Amino acid sequence: LTLDREDWFDNKFLDIIIDYIKGECNYFICYIPIEDKEFYNIIKAKFEIFEEKELKQNEYIYRCVKIILTK
Repeated sequence: LTLDREDWFDNKFLDIIIDYIKGECNYFICYIPIEDKEFYNIIKAKFEIFEEKELKQNEYIYRCVKIILTK
């Protein structure tokens, strides 16, 4: 599943997507461009982060964030 950055700011749409994902798995992984601190802060505020690491792909660096959906 690929979501555009703007989708993460639409709470109603995001709730529908997260409810669907919860039916299939306990977590998901989000790749955030390392320089996009606003997007990262939104993810941190909305979800419980289980694991975090950096991933380099060509000239881009991403923050790889594993998000828990169920406890």
